[in-house]
Amino acid sequence: MRYEISPQEESLHYLNVNNDDNMNDTLSIAELLNDFSKENSKIGYLAFKIETALGTLPVPNAEVTVSKPLGNGFYLSKVVVTDIDGKTETIALPAVSAEISQAPGIVRPYSVYNASVSAPGFFTVELFNIPIFENITALQPINLFPDVGVGLGEKIEQIYNIYPTGPQTFSY
Repeated sequence: MRYEISPQEESLHYLNVNNDDNMNDTLSIAELLNDFSKENSKIGYLAFKIETALGTLPVPNAEVTVSKPLGNGFYLSKVVVTDIDGKTETIALPAVSAEISQAPGIVRPYSVYNASVSAPGFFTVELFNIPIFENITALQPINLFPDVGVGLGEKIEQIYNIYPTGPQTFSY
């Protein structure tokens, strides 16, 4: 069973991919959303620029799915599509408060999200642990590689695990 709940911001969706069909799912959704909202009460921003040919050609109509696992099979997700210049709209995402970076012992003063980028005729790119900082817009450039049939029908993915060195701002 797949559940979809529209939160206050209609462009974000909460999905459950579990097959459990009982009333405990509703309670766990509420608890997960409550916990997530408390921990991520601020907003950070993310935009993508999708290109090919080592950054020389934009990839229009690429589908970018940004997601955040909430637990128990539930995800926060948002899907955007690139424009003719290979750029997505800027996505507002829940983020932790920048104030926690001032507290001793805080290991990660940012929220992390995952993304999947796909376009017809290109290999899929999977990104993990994209850092989102409060009030900062991050631009994530992606270089897609054409699928010229070398994989003989196999799906090959580029997988990146992003480790931030600190917040960066980009003009977009």
